[in-house]
Amino acid sequence: MNQQLPIQTLWDGQLYDYSTWGIPRGAPNGELARQLLQFATRTQPLAEQARYISYGPARKSSAALVWKHDRTGVDMRPYLPTYPPNFEHAIRRDHEWYARVQTKLEQRFSSWLNSAGPMP
Repeated sequence: MNQQLPIQTLWDGQLYDYSTWGIPRGAPNGELARQLLQFATRTQPLAEQARYISYGPARKSSAALVWKHDRTGVDMRPYLPTYPPNFEHAIRRDHEWYARVQTKLEQRFSSWLNSAGPMP
């Protein structure tokens, strides 16, 4: 529900990533899983999902169909991370960079955490 609160989402520099689906070879319900994936990745179901929750559709063809929230009538497009003005300065998550620096980041964080003293 749009409550006209004095807050807003800041989209500058958001991180984005890609996800994949997979069906293990020999899965006992492999055909049902394929049917689910065929349905869930179609244009219309992805657009329908974005009418209820502000997840950016995985397909550009779906984004063009997103319009208003089903109950409130609020235009959902400005709330989607993939809405073109929101996505303009998005940064793709770099897994190779994270793999290179993870240990160093964990060490720095632990050092900072231990130097902060006890929590109140």
